[in-house]
Amino acid sequence: MVAQLAGSFADRVTPGAAGGGAIRVRFLQRGGLDASAATAAVTLAGAAVSVVHGSALLLVGAYVAGEGVGDVDLPDRWAVMVGVVVALAAVGLLLRAAPGRRPLAGPAGRGETDLASVLRRPVRGLVLLGGASGVIASTTLAFLASAGAFDAGVSPAEAALVSLAAAAVSTAAVTPGGLVATEGALVAGLTAVGSLPGPAVVTVLAFRVLTYWLPILVGGLSLRSSRRRALL
Repeated sequence: MVAQLAGSFADRVTPGAAGGGAIRVRFLQRGGLDASAATAAVTLAGAAVSVVHGSALLLVGAYVAGEGVGDVDLPDRWAVMVGVVVALAAVGLLLRAAPGRRPLAGPAGRGETDLASVLRRPVRGLVLLGGASGVIASTTLAFLASAGAFDAGVSPAEAALVSLAAAAVSTAAVTPGGLVATEGALVAGLTAVGSLPGPAVVTVLAFRVLTYWLPILVGGLSLRSSRRRALL
């Protein structure tokens, strides 16, 4: 838990969650794993989150497309699903091809292999995907709560879709924690599904204070504590 909190602090001061990953790898090394195994474990956890996030985005997108958004004509479920898959694949290829991220290709490939291996074991697969689902669900529910508290005027499914889509945008952002890019995507998403600009902005600000700014304090204290206890 302490390592996760410390890692979340580093995620917010380094782009691409590189700092948080490095801290988690270091923590596992201190626990006795070699560098290769520790890197693979962290990459595996990230791969599981990506799989759950992508699946949730497809399912919620298909549901919202089927229900319709106000007076906007949306394509049918299959068209939305295919479009999202193509978009995510394009983003993945661009990130992998980026010069600054080529060193990650090896660990990422191993993470994909390890994920397939773990999923062949039902109990371990359930634990891994269950934890990843908890991460995605907690963030999504926080956004739904913010939208409800400030009367954003969107349905829970629409708010969930906006949250999941904005999270995908933040992973491609070069700013720490997806700063600015995430806020812009959330506001744009809310207004696109029918929210007024005022409630949309307040909803996003409240959500980001809860999930981005406040954890910095807790994460910073955890990082300091971890260093003092020689956990990192």
